[in-house]
Amino acid sequence: MAYEYDDPIGTGQTYTTISAWESARNSGSFTGDGRRGRCLGENFNEAVDFDGGSPTATAYLTLTANPGDEHDGRANDVSGAGNARIVYTGESRVLQPKDDYIELSWLEVQTSANSQDGCIRPSNGIDAGRVHHMILHANGNTVEYGGVQLDQNYGWLIYRNIAYGFTNGDRGINFGNSQGVPNYVLYNTSCRNSYGFDGNGKSGTNENANNVYFDNGDNIDVDTDWSNTNNATEDTDGDPVGLQSLTPNDNIKNSTTTWASFDGRLKDSSADIYHYSSDNAYSPSWTGSYTTTFPEIDVPISDRNTTLDTGTNWTIGADDEQSASRKPDLMPFMPEV
Repeated sequence: MAYEYDDPIGTGQTYTTISAWESARNSGSFTGDGRRGRCLGENFNEAVDFDGGSPTATAYLTLTANPGDEHDGRANDVSGAGNARIVYTGESRVLQPKDDYIELSWLEVQTSANSQDGCIRPSNGIDAGRVHHMILHANGNTVEYGGVQLDQNYGWLIYRNIAYGFTNGDRGINFGNSQGVPNYVLYNTSCRNSYGFDGNGKSGTNENANNVYFDNGDNIDVDTDWSNTNNATEDTDGDPVGLQSLTPNDNIKNSTTTWASFDGRLKDSSADIYHYSSDNAYSPSWTGSYTTTFPEIDVPISDRNTTLDTGTNWTIGADDEQSASRKPDLMPFMPEV
């Protein structure tokens, strides 16, 4: 990748807050592969609007974690690893894209008991964004809308995220009256929420596939314009039958309401969702083009800068297991040398 700007954000840096970086970099005409901010492994207590800029389909504005400061699939309370994280104690939504072509990745975001709009909620009509490899959680606090909330947005890719603890009528992932297609919700793990996934798209066909929805009040609640394939649940919402009626803690490490112990990574290779039968593996038409353009779509949430799976089998949910069949890292993260 050849970023026009590639900035560390945090203590001792030119930009000590995400808001300061966004204000400086999200302006004017974007060139190259866009502009990226890399949050250091510390706590950012702020809400950020992404507005006033002109990102493009080939030059995104990207907020992510600094290499070495990303999470390993566990929140800081669980791992104690010093993740790059936003733990916001205010009342507004934490991250609000107001421009098209915003990418959010590899951060931990926690909302407070005062939150009105949850972790990530773009403005209406903001399109073609990406949210991936994020940990989004509320730890049982009362919030509105939950982890990712989209209203009248289209062309969004929501993949490889873990969302949990939105337990007071809130959703891990929610599409409210999306007015365009396609939207993709792929390889996420959404647990211990009032709704695992709520989709209310109103036109065309959207994809909800290869996700884990465990221990939610309602796992999958969607309109008929969502295509639901290979989603795993502990009730009869899952598809196909082999992914229904599963035991959550036989599949992920720790599905608990003791939030400092919640761990949504894949339990081990004995899990039902591990390399689910190749005969039933989901192989949708978008796989080739999307994995070529965004190869990180195949990278498990606990496997940041290492490998990609070359196998034909798919593990359901945000996490995967390393194996001898891996190929070198193709993630467009590290700068060119």
